[in-house]
Amino acid sequence: MKLILILMIFTASFTYAQTAYVPFPTTLSEGGKEFSFATTYHQTNSVVDERGEKFQLPEGSEHFWADFDLSGKYGLTKQLEVLASARARYIRSKFIYNPDTDNEEFILTRAGAESVLIGMKYSFEEVERTKYAIEGWYRQALYSNSIYDDSKEPETVVLGEGSREYALGVNFYYKTQSSNLFDGKIFYRSPGENLSHEVFSQIQYAMVWPHTALYLGIENVYSLEGDPYTNDPENKDVFFQGVSERYNSVNRQWTAPYLGFNFSMGKKWRAELQYAQIMTGQSTDLGPRFMVRLTNRIDKKLKEFTQRNEKFKEYRVESVVTKLSKSRKVAIIDKGLAAGVQKGMRVDFYYFDFTGGNELIASGKVIKVKSSKSLVRIIKRYSRRRVEEGTIGRTDEVFN
Repeated sequence: MKLILILMIFTASFTYAQTAYVPFPTTLSEGGKEFSFATTYHQTNSVVDERGEKFQLPEGSEHFWADFDLSGKYGLTKQLEVLASARARYIRSKFIYNPDTDNEEFILTRAGAESVLIGMKYSFEEVERTKYAIEGWYRQALYSNSIYDDSKEPETVVLGEGSREYALGVNFYYKTQSSNLFDGKIFYRSPGENLSHEVFSQIQYAMVWPHTALYLGIENVYSLEGDPYTNDPENKDVFFQGVSERYNSVNRQWTAPYLGFNFSMGKKWRAELQYAQIMTGQSTDLGPRFMVRLTNRIDKKLKEFTQRNEKFKEYRVESVVTKLSKSRKVAIIDKGLAAGVQKGMRVDFYYFDFTGGNELIASGKVIKVKSSKSLVRIIKRYSRRRVEEGTIGRTDEVFN
């Protein structure tokens, strides 16, 4: 009974819901705001040294860290948004310290403010289902690291690189005819003052529905191998990090496939869940990564679209209902394959009185397509008005 009640509340929250998926190059409209909180958990299962040789953690050892990010975005113009965020981090490392073969188990933890970040993104208009944006950021660490003296017992682990980071790159997407997305980004990045510059890339395929989204992707860091200790890693300053190889690396690289699921909650909230597995690399840690993010997005553009009786959406295909089933649950429209309509596409039905009225009254899904007509199952109604012969159907909404 409790489960049924939870599901009813969860389903009810979808009315005029927040978008479940925001593509990489999308920016807030002028005056739009977004606030989010994310926590990311990393677990080290094995490490890879600067030569690419993999090592399992010694028996009884473990290492994990968690990041906590609070961020906000604001739309300065229709195409320009700014970003600010702050990060806290917690690290726990368990290991065996054995100078002179005298084994002793250590558990070291460290927590604190890790960094702050500022950034910007400028997006271009969508052209033929493709959209681009330029993005950059600068991150500054809020702590410093001390060089480890290996003649003494370790007292603390490093919290991170203890340095600045900056990046500049391009976001992009390509929208399929079924309104799914190929989403990607590529950045030139300097991860620290004493680390090699690198290229960060990420590409994913997202299946987007009205209130949920599922995506599969891969993340890659490719080192430009500019570390000054590339040929002499043994002489690089040592910062104690337990059984990890993640920080103070030499030409770090990694590849991590991931799977994500998003869902909207009410008009303003969106939740995101993501699982990644760092599978291969160099001078880094391998293991799983889990992320949970909760986002509050108040976008003027979004608010306009949820006022379904007041705004006109832009579509690529416009059609007319020519016939209805007796139950009025299935409609035939006069556009098909020749006009770009495909099975699975969404069709929005509008009441249009030619005097300025433009009311969205229902939406449906294309279930069968022929050359010049399509069969549409009506899934949801938004008005007391009913779909009739002559009702306008609009298909393939432009993704702004």
